[in-house]
Amino acid sequence: MYPKLVALDTDGTIFTGKLDQNVWGKGSSGASQKLPDNIERVDDFCLRDRSNHANQIHMNKDIPRIVTDILEKGASLAIVSRNTSKALCDRALYYFKAVDPKTGEKKSIIKMVRYDEVVDEPKSEHFNRIHGWNLVRE
Repeated sequence: MYPKLVALDTDGTIFTGKLDQNVWGKGSSGASQKLPDNIERVDDFCLRDRSNHANQIHMNKDIPRIVTDILEKGASLAIVSRNTSKALCDRALYYFKAVDPKTGEKKSIIKMVRYDEVVDEPKSEHFNRIHGWNLVRE
């Protein structure tokens, strides 16, 4: 039996590297004051800090297939991450794409997420909120 909900973490699961708000956008050239605007797409699997190209994250190669499979099986997708910058994570998930099984087209992963729990708090709190929202929907 396939689960009704699958939760993925960001750092170390969806992508390698870390989106640290104290590091990204702090480079010497071209930094934007709006933190998520410091993320730029290199290719389908790599994003970098436009103010310091040494700061990079790479989407793990199996993630697009995994996201498509989760949704194809009818499960909801949740993102849970103990991260200090929801804006950075959401922007990265905007650039990273997977095939939407409903349309067959590539779509931003963030647009296919039902529960976006990127908050700097214990993951047990993320799951408690998700559980509460699911109770309301039933």
